[in-house]
Amino acid sequence: MEKTHLQQINSWIYETLSLFGEHALRKNINIETNKRFVRRLGDAQWLPNKQVGIIRFSENMWPFLSEHERKVTVVHEICHIVDSKRGGSREFGGHGESWQELMIACGLEPNRYAAVRVPAELKRKIKKHEAKCVCRTFMISSIRRTKMLSGDRYRCKDCMQLLQLTEQVKQVIT
Repeated sequence: MEKTHLQQINSWIYETLSLFGEHALRKNINIETNKRFVRRLGDAQWLPNKQVGIIRFSENMWPFLSEHERKVTVVHEICHIVDSKRGGSREFGGHGESWQELMIACGLEPNRYAAVRVPAELKRKIKKHEAKCVCRTFMISSIRRTKMLSGDRYRCKDCMQLLQLTEQVKQVIT
């Protein structure tokens, strides 16, 4: 991540923590990037035994975000740290009422997910395999294909015939 991005992140972290009277907490928060994040922009974790917070941001997605989206992501994760430090509940995957109140106090909607389009080059590519019955063709996962090769049998719900594997394979982007 670029130095200017890290400086901006630090500025938003300090600004958000100061809003909650927790500015001294900044020295206990580690910032990391993760190249594997392509379905989320970041995550946060508070380790109460060590009194340390860890925030990880998507190294791949960060360049595709607007400045506003970046700021919302940073504030979102800082609210998780503050909420966890204060003993907030883990209901709704950490997006419970106490976390929502912190987001609202920052002047933001307490949304769980950002509406950011994943660039095509970062999308996961998976293989789908073709299986047929009498009445139609199905695209099945590699796991199901392996199970069928090992002897598992699957029937079509419409015609009740056993599915037969074909040699067709397609790349599917998710």
